Amino acid sequence: MTRTLLLLFFLLSALCSAAQSPLFTQYQLAPTNVNPAWVAASPDWWVIAHYRHQNFNGGYTFQSSQLTVTRPLLQGKRRYGGVGISVLDDNTGESGWYRFQRIGASLAHDIELSRQQRLSLGFQTHYQIKRISTENIRTGSQFRPGQGFDPTIGSGENMNDLQAGYFSLGTGVLWYAVDRHKSTTFYAGISWLDFNRPNESFFGDAQPLPSTLSLQSGFRAYQKNRFSIFPELLLLHQAGVSILNVGSRFSYELRNTLAANTATPQVDFVTRYTLNRSLALALQWRQLNYTLGVSFDTGASSHRANSLQNAFEVALAWHQPVSPKNKSKRKHRKKRKSRRRAHSQKNISVAIPQLTSLPPVSFTDSVGGISSMNAVIVPLSSDDFRGRIETSTLNLFVEFSFNQTSVRAESQSSLQAIARFLRQNPNLAVTLTGHTDNIGNQEDNQQLSLARAGAVRQLLLNNQIAPYRVLIEGKGEREPLYPNTDEVLRAKNRRVEISFSTLR
Repeated sequence: MTRTLLLLFFLLSALCSAAQSPLFTQYQLAPTNVNPAWVAASPDWWVIAHYRHQNFNGGYTFQSSQLTVTRPLLQGKRRYGGVGISVLDDNTGESGWYRFQRIGASLAHDIELSRQQRLSLGFQTHYQIKRISTENIRTGSQFRPGQGFDPTIGSGENMNDLQAGYFSLGTGVLWYAVDRHKSTTFYAGISWLDFNRPNESFFGDAQPLPSTLSLQSGFRAYQKNRFSIFPELLLLHQAGVSILNVGSRFSYELRNTLAANTATPQVDFVTRYTLNRSLALALQWRQLNYTLGVSFDTGASSHRANSLQNAFEVALAWHQPVSPKNKSKRKHRKKRKSRRRAHSQKNISVAIPQLTSLPPVSFTDSVGGISSMNAVIVPLSSDDFRGRIETSTLNLFVEFSFNQTSVRAESQSSLQAIARFLRQNPNLAVTLTGHTDNIGNQEDNQQLSLARAGAVRQLLLNNQIAPYRVLIEGKGEREPLYPNTDEVLRAKNRRVEISFSTLR
């Protein structure tokens, strides 16, 4: 029902507004141009270069270049905001009679409404300069009969270049939702740009710059397997004129995300229509750290004077997840080790009352190969591990695929080696602790972590290890080894931890 109402809203809006095209067709890659709240809506660094070339009826062209840099603000692992800087140059190309330049900064605060919904509040300031050059303007006094205009003759007018500089302010609010893969499923925002209405006059008289009210919305209307459709709307209102842009993003994932430990490459085909103004098509290629987009606009206006003929646009973006600061990482590791030591002592006193500190026990050569079989040996309390278990806090980690509980084949051979080691040392017991990444809700992840520990336990039982020697527990997503900032690190958090101890 909600999707049907939103689709009706898109169609009715398209029929009731007149419009011009926005500055960039690929406006998602120019976030500060639309709403300053967008700078807090991503966990990644973004560096975006944008270029657009437009041809208009009347024989003049515009060239627009922009560089945008945004960065999220973190407190530990929690994202609480973002900052952005943008630089824009807009000019009439070779004719050089008009030029507009702008530099701006944006700051936004991000509020977590629920596990999958967030609200961003943004503010920005710009310093803008516009210039009109009169170098190529000629007057009648420079005209020579039979020869044309002679620029060496005085024009008889004051032809100094015209320039105006001013500060402008903007603000915006953005509400958005993400799915368990951290992909946006819905967004709705409103922004008020140039609300201070600075004086943009070239001559010092009162000529306030019109403010712009902007509404943005989009939602995932359809998704099946690797294909999805995402309708979007951008409505601008400035100086009594409404500017509407509607379209859809058709996305196709090139690889199944459930079978990969890296971000999924994706191709987006984007259609945009600006009512009574232009039609645009864009193609975007999204990789782990890069996005490349190209678009072409063609005029669709019934008014030929000064209307758009065509436009070409290209955007290149680099993006990278931001990790917590080193100081925060060190504190996090210390806290994590303290929790593990405390938890190990709790297991020793409650789960198996007769456990004592583990005496030196030699590994067999078969277990020594675990590190090359997709399980990692991590001595947490001993700095000198030479084939011996010296404390009860020595752990082994077995990794799992996304949303899976089955033990990988390479890990099964390693666990069989551990089972042989346990059979050779009947005074040993193990505790299996399951873990997950942070995708999904906490209750599901808790059950998933228990299921993973149970799968490892069953494999040990199948290799003739007595049930009383193997205990299991689930930690869900509460104790990650690494920040859950990208798929590579999340994969390392999907694990079962094997802790050794002794039976008296």
